[in-house]
Amino acid sequence: MFTLRSGIARFPANKRALNSELRNRKHSTGATVGTFDNQDLLPKLPIPTLKQTAERYLKTLEPLQTKDEFRDSTHAVNSFISNNGGLGPILQQRLFEYSKSQKKSWLENIWLNKAYLEYREPCYLNVNWYATIAEPPGAQMPKPSEVKKGVHTAFQLQRASVLINHLLDFNDKLNQGKVEPEYQRNGKPFCMDQFKRQFGCSRIPKLQCDEIVSSYPCAERHITVIYKDQIFKVNVYDQQGSRVSDDGIYNQLNQLISQVENSHTQKQAAIGIFTAANRDVWATVRQGLIDISPANTENLRTIETALFSVSLDTEMDVDDSYDIDKRAQYFLKSKHGENRWYDKPIELLVLNNGHVGLNCEHTPVDALTTGRIIVEALAKEKKGVLHKTGSTDLPPPALLKWQINQDILDKLEAVKAETLKFANNVNLKNIKLEGIGSETAKKAQISPDSLAQMAIQLTYYRIHGRATATYEAAGTRSYLGGRTECVRVASNESLAFVKAIDNPSVTNARKMESLIGALGVHAEYMKAAGSGYGVDRHLLGLRCMLDQANPDELAKATLFNDPGYLKSMYFELSTSNVSPARDFQGGFAPVVPSGYGVGYGLDKNCTRAIITTWENYKVPEGDKKTDISLFSSTLGKSLNDILHLATD
Repeated sequence: MFTLRSGIARFPANKRALNSELRNRKHSTGATVGTFDNQDLLPKLPIPTLKQTAERYLKTLEPLQTKDEFRDSTHAVNSFISNNGGLGPILQQRLFEYSKSQKKSWLENIWLNKAYLEYREPCYLNVNWYATIAEPPGAQMPKPSEVKKGVHTAFQLQRASVLINHLLDFNDKLNQGKVEPEYQRNGKPFCMDQFKRQFGCSRIPKLQCDEIVSSYPCAERHITVIYKDQIFKVNVYDQQGSRVSDDGIYNQLNQLISQVENSHTQKQAAIGIFTAANRDVWATVRQGLIDISPANTENLRTIETALFSVSLDTEMDVDDSYDIDKRAQYFLKSKHGENRWYDKPIELLVLNNGHVGLNCEHTPVDALTTGRIIVEALAKEKKGVLHKTGSTDLPPPALLKWQINQDILDKLEAVKAETLKFANNVNLKNIKLEGIGSETAKKAQISPDSLAQMAIQLTYYRIHGRATATYEAAGTRSYLGGRTECVRVASNESLAFVKAIDNPSVTNARKMESLIGALGVHAEYMKAAGSGYGVDRHLLGLRCMLDQANPDELAKATLFNDPGYLKSMYFELSTSNVSPARDFQGGFAPVVPSGYGVGYGLDKNCTRAIITTWENYKVPEGDKKTDISLFSSTLGKSLNDILHLATD
């Protein structure tokens, strides 16, 4: 059971008071609502009743199990929630008591620790997500004949300089509390707390459990720039806090490249590769660096407190850098984790052909928060906004020089080999389906998100012949400190639909009836999850209230001991809606060996998706191996078939 920080959050006592206060703040004469002005209006995340969670949980289990398995799981759940000796009511009461001690949300620290910080496998591919960023309209991007592997380009530095300054614009607004707060469609506010952990933030490796370090307002004046595995401290504000022009940043980037290319500059070990390692390995190496020299300690502090990180990439094969799939793979994993620092929540990746991507550590913030920052930067880039003036009183870029021993060198080579093997095991494919988008879905009177999710269910069934546990992220930022909840998409209704649509003996009317049923269940679950009444977070909270040192108590945890519990969390479909995915399209690796990662976005008249799979894994007996090409082509057919059914 956890013992964490205590505190009480302030929020209006009732819904009517909240609505009245919100109207006053939004419409007071001449008033501008500050970034965090609505925080004290937000309620705390609710704790569902045991009955609510048990009923919803069992509904999600049934399509994944045999009748005998479901009977056993039902018995395990009923025993767990029973008021006559069941463990559930005891854990529920502990969770209520724990909730009282939390300043924001009962879930916040549990989620941070259990989902992220205690995870010991590499964040590389397992936790980090990536995104591709659209090129500015009308930009004279370098032609392949103008790009050479291993050599930077002027356009690369120009685009990096402009985007760096646009990110700094957002940081300045954030520090001043002038970033416009976000609202739900009903006008109620979203929690803005995650924005405090975007700039000057880092994940820090520690044995058994990592840490997050961040500060707000962030007074740091530097970023880190990585070029050919050499890490530089680059000041982007002068000593008085004044900003640097685009040309000033360009000159800083040009200077650091000159240092690297200078034959007299001693090349430093590629320490950044350790951020792609097992977290305990990285924690041990980091402490070893600190023990060797105070200079190493200062280097780590410089990187970890940097506003964000920028990687200037030149080592990608030129032809590959113009291929959308290979470029996306490079943003996801580079070649073998090189030229990166994977512990930062914002790492801007700029190729020498001018294409740009991101690779972001997921722990402190969710992708939609980072996405807003990037989209605002891109909007300025599209408009041609430039920073023509700024301070020139800056120190030159400082190469971070490491003092290392043979043990660290040996570990570095071992991590390189492991990371290369890991990187080669992931597949990625981009798909773009013209003529199928949000407008098409709305004309068919189908929610665009539900259309995509039913198409994913149908695609999986057509390939594997069964339903599987499916994760879709739903936001819970309507609550203080809220992040996400899982929408368990697979249902009895979705299984009935995917069985019916390809069955020639079923009439179109019955097929349509089953589709409507599946769409309705998905919409209901999405609404419940966004309101804090999903299954997974509540069950996680209850599990964390277990006394792990008490074997009798552990034996009574019948729900968690039941095989159905693990099966229901083995998400072979991990999905996320990043609509419209026009300027900013994100992706991620699958969360289980036999799974698919599906990041999708519906624009008005097209659908974009990034599919990922693992190449080498032990295929379960009787199952079919994941097939990224077949999944991609089948997804397009599934979308078309559903729309044809709905509009026939």
